[in-house]
Amino acid sequence: MLTTSPVSLANLPSCLFHLLCGDIEINPDPSNGFTVCTLNIRSLLYHSHHIDLVDIADSDHPDLFCLTETWIKPCTTSAELIDSTVPCYSLLSYPRTPRSPKSSQNVGGGTAFLVKTPFNQAPSTIDSYTSFEASAITLKLRSSKLTVFNLYRPPISSNYAKPFSTNHFQLSVLFTVHTNAVVVTITV
Repeated sequence: MLTTSPVSLANLPSCLFHLLCGDIEINPDPSNGFTVCTLNIRSLLYHSHHIDLVDIADSDHPDLFCLTETWIKPCTTSAELIDSTVPCYSLLSYPRTPRSPKSSQNVGGGTAFLVKTPFNQAPSTIDSYTSFEASAITLKLRSSKLTVFNLYRPPISSNYAKPFSTNHFQLSVLFTVHTNAVVVTITV
């Protein structure tokens, strides 16, 4: 069973700030806007997590799932990926790449998008970083295009994440959001 963190008073200022932005609703109407669900799935291939995704898709009808820690490997079979894909969604997976060619142990990590049909999507290119895993997708909406970035910062103990100070990178925009909400509706 996937769980979310309880809302605490420490998160209240952040939640209020996001609500005041005007584009996030506390109780979104699924018929209005574009709905995104982001989850640290901790293995998309694990059957009970797939069932949880199907339940969320059936109850909340998100247009897009942004998943982290998919644990999908480059050697994962097409049959395993098909079995892990929620009906009426297409899967774009970005497995964690091994740090060395000799490394066959690729435990954890990876990001993915589950896109509800009939949205047209195209993978977007994004640089590779040593401090975090990143993937991007561009969706064609009714009257615009939307690029969504999916970032995952592995724990330092994983040997996959180097400290941010060792990364020299530039981003034109950096968003940090922590909402404790499973589903957020964005009106574009």
